Amino acid sequence: MKAFVQKLWAECAVKQRIFIGVFLTMFLAGMSIHFLVGRRAFNPLFKEVIDRRAETVALIATSLETAPKPKRKLKKLSEKLGVELKIVPEQVFWGKYKERSRIKNKTKKGQQVTKGGYEITTFKQPKSPLFTTIDVRGEPMVLVVKFPVDIDQIKRRRGSDFAIIIAILMVFSAIISHWAFKPIQRATLAMGEIADGNLEHRVTDNIGPAKDAFNHMADRVEQMLEGQRMLLAGISHELRTPLARMRLQTALLDDKVDTTSLHEDIVEMDALVEMLLVSSQLQTGSFEIHREPIIVQDLVYEVLATVDLAERYISLDLDPSAVVKADRLLLRRVLINLCTNIAKYTPLDCTVSIEAKRVDNQVNIVCADTGKGVSEELLERILTPFWQADTSRSATGWGLGLSFVQRAMEAHGGTMELSHNQPTGLKVNVRLPV
Repeated sequence: MKAFVQKLWAECAVKQRIFIGVFLTMFLAGMSIHFLVGRRAFNPLFKEVIDRRAETVALIATSLETAPKPKRKLKKLSEKLGVELKIVPEQVFWGKYKERSRIKNKTKKGQQVTKGGYEITTFKQPKSPLFTTIDVRGEPMVLVVKFPVDIDQIKRRRGSDFAIIIAILMVFSAIISHWAFKPIQRATLAMGEIADGNLEHRVTDNIGPAKDAFNHMADRVEQMLEGQRMLLAGISHELRTPLARMRLQTALLDDKVDTTSLHEDIVEMDALVEMLLVSSQLQTGSFEIHREPIIVQDLVYEVLATVDLAERYISLDLDPSAVVKADRLLLRRVLINLCTNIAKYTPLDCTVSIEAKRVDNQVNIVCADTGKGVSEELLERILTPFWQADTSRSATGWGLGLSFVQRAMEAHGGTMELSHNQPTGLKVNVRLPV
């Protein structure tokens, strides 16, 4: 039971926790007041009233037993005391009492007290009647006395009033918890804006010290990310000139010198620098996209002629009518990155499938493989620049491919989705508006 309560509490949202805490506090306070007032004030008062009523019944019983004309005395006492009085033969009364108790179950024996030599019993029904057995001229009778104020009704109202109080407490708890949750809700919305990439968002509402702390944190995050972007852009820009000189120098070397390996390294470094520069420009929004109609099928064939997938089996399902308006160089780089990742991180005996279909107002391009794939917890981390799922192969890549694909899709107003391929492998689904 304890583990269940702990699990339930852990799954509750902050707002629910505030509501539960406020409600329990007010509920316990209300319960304490209810029982303290009930026991120390109302219960002694009710007991005193019942004792006084029992004494009154005993006096009425004595007056009727000693009166020469009991019925006339009964009428006078009823008018004088403002109560309902009735004398019923004992046999008739007990017959009706047992029948009512058995059939309707409404008349139950209540508290019994002894006053003036009479055993007085209280009914638990409307008007709280009291009855006792008296002797009227040698005949056993039952005296029934009904008072105008119903003590039991007051007791019953205590329960209903307490239920109303609980309902009011719940309403006030909801209002208070909503009011108390507002600062947290505003901070949560602000955190969501920052997480979605809106680094310029700030908390303007007064939520106490959390406002200054959050805005200071957002300023620091924005400064660090801006510095990172400027660093990447600066490094990318500065590296392009020496790389161009290196490429020119390798071209001027003697034909007898084997520069194949050096040339490949320069080409790879040049591609990396270009990707860094374009990625930084995409992130800052400074990259100018030149849209043109592109037949996805033709572009896929062009990319497959460029990227060497070796002996892997390639399955193509390309719709010739799938045409998008996009930047050709960016989209080509996206497909090259997806295919290059497969060439680097999947075994030679796996199957590569590439699909391109038009669905409504967008074109879906799916690139999947049957390799080992990645675990669930690493599925989102592989979108982080310079991060790789397998660090032992860090020399074969820079961890920029998928993050570049994501930024390129966002720049085109599209999306990218990573998922597990069935039965094994990784599936990348990019969607572009037509």
